[in-house]
Amino acid sequence: MESNWDTGKLNFTGMVVRIRLARGGGGEREVHAGRALLLGTAALMQPAAVMAGVLAVWRFGADLQWTSEFAISSGLLSHWQVWLAIFLGLESAAIVLNRVGLRERRVAAERKPVAAEGSASAPLVKSGL
Repeated sequence: MESNWDTGKLNFTGMVVRIRLARGGGGEREVHAGRALLLGTAALMQPAAVMAGVLAVWRFGADLQWTSEFAISSGLLSHWQVWLAIFLGLESAAIVLNRVGLRERRVAAERKPVAAEGSASAPLVKSGL
């Protein structure tokens, strides 16, 4: 690389870089990443749903004066019905994401080819008798 400080330009000598991309097989990796994302999101939604359910019960108990005063005294989130709706929405979404993710896992397992007898992936076992 040569520099020409008078004009502020850099002169690069040419280099050719060739990248060979593998064909096929990438789709399975993308499906696996999508499945992991679905299952991970569902796993994070379930504790959030439990927290929303606890807040709904706490607010309901505060309305009936069974518990101490609720932490949020005004606004949309000060109603137990809102927390119950959040709980139901998060839990329902987590259930759906789990079902879709597990279905993708089952479909991927069914797509794996069964190794034929005598192939390199399933070596023959010879008896030592």
